Amino acid sequence: MSATLRNTVLAALAGAVSVSAHGHISNVAAGGKNFKGFDPTAAPFGPQPDSVTWSNGAKDNGFVLSSAVNDPDIICHLGATNAKLSVPVAAGAAVELTWNQWLESHKGPVIDYLADCGGDCATVDKTALKFFKIAEAGQTSLGAGGGQLGRWADDDLIANNLKWTVNIPASIKPGNYVLRHELIALHEGMQDGKAQMYPQCINLQVSGSGTESPAGVAGTALYKASDAGLKYNIYNDEQKPTYKIPGPALFAAGAGSGAGNGNGAGNGGNQGGNPNQGGNQNQNQGGNQGGNQGGNGGNQGGNPFQGGNGGFQGGNGGNPFQGGNQGGNQGGFQGGNQGGNRFQGANNGFQGGNPFQGQNRAAGNFFGKRVHARQTKM
Repeated sequence: MSATLRNTVLAALAGAVSVSAHGHISNVAAGGKNFKGFDPTAAPFGPQPDSVTWSNGAKDNGFVLSSAVNDPDIICHLGATNAKLSVPVAAGAAVELTWNQWLESHKGPVIDYLADCGGDCATVDKTALKFFKIAEAGQTSLGAGGGQLGRWADDDLIANNLKWTVNIPASIKPGNYVLRHELIALHEGMQDGKAQMYPQCINLQVSGSGTESPAGVAGTALYKASDAGLKYNIYNDEQKPTYKIPGPALFAAGAGSGAGNGNGAGNGGNQGGNPNQGGNQNQNQGGNQGGNQGGNGGNQGGNPFQGGNGGFQGGNGGNPFQGGNQGGNQGGFQGGNQGGNRFQGANNGFQGGNPFQGQNRAAGNFFGKRVHARQTKM
């Protein structure tokens, strides 16, 4: 049997299941409380006043095809309308989402977004929402190939009793948000426009002392049908492919308002103090003001120096090069590191003195660390 025929047969078998076996979010948990999710299969198939998830018209637990990713149905599912209730949650806390069911054959990523409602989420126009990505997971290991599948994010969902945890960024400002949680099934993804999208929207009331208001993207502009992460063959792992999760880049705390659009933050992404943690690679707490100038806030794509990063500009106070380092790092990483060149920019990063001068020579080890990209899985 040819590889093409084999893959077609496997895709047909994976799809030859009642769509009622797909699924929806049945429960949302946060702060020790549980909240009911909308059940699209329950008569009379209309809005459910006690639900915190948006209602939709997928009576058979169906999907939105990737051929329709620019249609409003992709935002919160088929014919979705606003939930009337919201889940209270603190910024920095976790929200646990439980699906009623999911098929093992439906492999693909799990992706999570937030959008600020700018008021009441019960009345906001879904087409006006601007989503920023807060988590993603894709393929975690390759299969043997020849139709033997690898492990994907949704395998973790199934293994965890259909529960998926989403962490709300601690840095975002308080307010009302829509959490867009999405599973993508790629069992027919080798065909144009045939990836299956399962978006679910949940209203959140976020508390906290954060100040960031990340820029976002309209739900109808998150994807293109031709995206490599939507048109993808999950059955040919013998070719050692690399799966690319679709959608915009992950939001990185500290990138400031306009993350991903060239508007730098005032604090240079100084969270946590770990210079290699997550997407916040330039976390030199204290003295790094103006650190993520230009580019994509300096944290795009997990590259610790990408995007016009001034992460080492300024004085001491938590800078891994503290001590005899004043002036030594000015300009070196400022506005420079575009195009993958870590030391590109003003005078190759060594203007004003020796950047490893004084007590901090061991800090050169900072450059030997590799940042692992975060992933999300369906």
